[in-house]
Formats: sequence, structure tokens, C-alpha cells
Amino acid sequence: MANSSRVYNIWALMKQRCGNPDAANYSRYGARGIAVCDEWQRFPGFIADMGQPPTVKHTLDRIDNNLGYSKANCRWATVEEQQNNRRDSVIIEAFGEKMTLAQWCRKIKITRDMVRHRIFVLGMKPEEAFIAPKMSHVKKIVRKIVDGKIVATYLSLADAGRAEGVDKRVIWNALAGKNKTAMGCQWRYEG
Repeated sequence: MANSSRVYNIWALMKQRCGNPDAANYSRYGARGIAVCDEWQRFPGFIADMGQPPTVKHTLDRIDNNLGYSKANCRWATVEEQQNNRRDSVIIEAFGEKMTLAQWCRKIKITRDMVRHRIFVLGMKPEEAFIAPKMSHVKKIVRKIVDGKIVATYLSLADAGRAEGVDKRVIWNALAGKNKTAMGCQWRYEG
């Protein structure tokens, strides 16, 4: 069970990020209109509603990130639960379930980069992206000069990297849209 001074610090930091414009993360809380309810302005009201966290691994989490701190909108959560509850979490629905991209990757034991590439670059449906065998997405890679003239075609991303003498991730970043070009050229999949 967590001690009282730890819980007091959690409460004090909550108030800081919501009410102190000089706080480092005020822009993500108070400036967005995230407030602390009247009952929690004083520590006894907070502790009466929330009690002690179940373990030292639990911290205060808002269930709806667009609402403020109150008994109805807060819970004690683990770091993993909080990471899955972020405003910028990518939620993917597949096989009748909704989970974050990170949760899917842990469940099916596949990397985030591979899933992102398959869904957002290759246009696969989530179910297809999750069950496709590794490297089933191989398509020919076309290297294009900026004016549009095709200079070379490669059988795979790995072949392109070897032929160009660079780590294939350099080319992949251009294919995935993270960079507009790689080595001064545009890259795309054939077809």
C-alpha cells in the first residue's frame, strides 16, 4: 500500500498542473480547461474519495482526458493503463475488439512499425495486417528522382538498402511518409 506522503504529492502535483500557469505541464492541463473539482481543492476531500492507491505502481489517471479531476472521472491506474488512455493513442478495431496499437502489438507479438506500415502505408485492413506472415507485404520499390524520372526498381526494401549502400530504414522512412525523400530521391511502391 502506498504511503500518505506519496498520495499527498500526487494530489499536490495534480493541483499544480491544473492551477499554476508556471507549472511545466500546465499547457496540457490547466490551459486546456482541465480543472480540479471543488471537493478536491483540499487534500482531505481527495483522500476521502480516492483512498490509497492499490500499489506503488498505481498513479492518478483521468478516465476521460477531456474532463477534469473528480471522483467520477478518476481512478488509480498502472503506467500501462495510463499509456493506453492517452489522447494520442491510436485505437484500432479488429476481430470485434477495440484496443490501442500498443496493446495489439503486445497481444500479437508484432512491432508497431510493421503494423503502422501495413495499415497506413500499404492500406491493409487491421485483421489482414495482424495475421499476414512476415514479409508478405513485399512489393517492388521504385526510386524516383524529384522530377519524376524513375532511376531504379528493386525487388524489396532490403534489396534497395543493399544496392544504395544505406540502412533500409532510411528508405523506409521515405516510403512511410516520415520523410519526403531519402538520399535526395522520392521513393514509392510499384503499382
